[in-house]
Amino acid sequence: MTTDSDLLSRFAKENAQDAFAEIARRHLNLVYSAALRQVRSPQLAEEVAQSVFSDLARNAAKLKPGTVLTAWLYAVTRRSAVDTIRRESRRQLREQIAVEMNDMNATTDEWTQIAPLLDDAMAELDETDRTAVLLRFFENKTLREVGQALGATDDAAQKRVSRAVDRLREFFSKQNVTIGTGGLVVLISTNAVHSAPAGLSAAILTATAGTTTTLGITMIHKLLITSLIATVGTGVYTVHLQKQTALLQQQQASLAQQIQQLTHERDDAKNQLITAQQANEQLNSNTELLKLRGEMTRLRNQQTISSHPISLHATNQSPRTGSSLQEAQTNTPSIQVTAAFVNMSEATYQSLSEAWTKPDVHLSANLRSKDFRDFFSGYPDVNILGTPSVITPDGKEATTEVVRSVEVNGTNANLGVILDVMPTIVPGAGGVDLKLHAELRELADDATSNIRTTVVEATPGVKFNNVNTNTPDSNHIVMLPTKISDNLSGSPRYLVVFVTANAVDPSKFKERLVNVIQKMPQ
Repeated sequence: MTTDSDLLSRFAKENAQDAFAEIARRHLNLVYSAALRQVRSPQLAEEVAQSVFSDLARNAAKLKPGTVLTAWLYAVTRRSAVDTIRRESRRQLREQIAVEMNDMNATTDEWTQIAPLLDDAMAELDETDRTAVLLRFFENKTLREVGQALGATDDAAQKRVSRAVDRLREFFSKQNVTIGTGGLVVLISTNAVHSAPAGLSAAILTATAGTTTTLGITMIHKLLITSLIATVGTGVYTVHLQKQTALLQQQQASLAQQIQQLTHERDDAKNQLITAQQANEQLNSNTELLKLRGEMTRLRNQQTISSHPISLHATNQSPRTGSSLQEAQTNTPSIQVTAAFVNMSEATYQSLSEAWTKPDVHLSANLRSKDFRDFFSGYPDVNILGTPSVITPDGKEATTEVVRSVEVNGTNANLGVILDVMPTIVPGAGGVDLKLHAELRELADDATSNIRTTVVEATPGVKFNNVNTNTPDSNHIVMLPTKISDNLSGSPRYLVVFVTANAVDPSKFKERLVNVIQKMPQ
């Protein structure tokens, strides 16, 4: 299937109306539905849709290579919808629009609550997450297609979509709308995009044809002819339109007063919403402080864990029976995984790699310790971006992050480091097989303020031996480097992720190992 980029390129270079018609066919429902949710009027939604595709026709040659057309159309639709609402508030026919708004109620109570907030929630997502949600649920793309559009793997696309849905749920929760993840996905997939009115596609193509230099007997004319044939009769429609206009003009006096009342109520609602959001932010800040205090207490208690190594051998274990075996099976141990995200130049990385392999280099497995940071003090251009840590039970996936919220291109984006891990205990020297996925999200080094995501993955997994020991041995730290191109300076740099794993409770860890070894074939 021809891509949107190829079709847009043909239209920009060759004035190919059939290419533009195919683009309109693919994306018209998305644009119209997004406009309808915001302007609450089918007529105004049609005007917004025509304006959006007219903008696309005028700016087709100016779009940057690699632009995701779905995301571009959605952003322009939101801008055009806001402009339309402001313009229509000064027009005399506002009440007719308000009446039609009541006809656009959703078919379920949940959608009725979500629909007015959906586009504001989408605006809170960063550009990449918003694009992922649009492709997955608005256009029903597969995860593979979403990953290809974002330049990521299927798994990375799935994780990004899941995080974006969670953030949408958080937004709705702050607005006192509670809904589960599965229910939210079903509601968006089912109701977010509706069929546009018949004939709107022909009207759009008519409007955009004015931007071209050559008009002839093309597909635009064919669509217009088809649309004209479908009408009952031009003369009858014209008379009906004149009567409708006269009736609306007679309602002008009452409409003006009602529009003023609606505007006043809207402003009051906005003020109440701002007050509620400020209260929620204060509550969230207090909750986060309590979480941090609890984490500090847990870390202090963890310092009491025994540092003696535990040596396990399958041949020295006697079979467990009765309640002790049941306890070993149900008492699931937890693993603490800590990572350090370190940014450095290519020359520094080469020098550090040579020093790392020297036999006299011994570092503590605690990546947050002073001796770990001191190791980099003699190297230039080294920046420790973050040291996220997470505790998760054996075989359970967990996510942790060290991020900050910044404004990028008018929207809030979370920048920093993200770590996904899933440790699995395996026999052999008290070992752990760790599935790991690390991300660094940062501003790209160019004037566009784009967000760049660097992914570090360990496939099929990182293995740690003797995770119960606290001996300061460099073998307990795994180094995962990734080369990053720097567009500004022209020289590459490296993101190096150091990872270590430790058992939270050595006694539980030992019991699980014994249980695993006993179940192995003799």
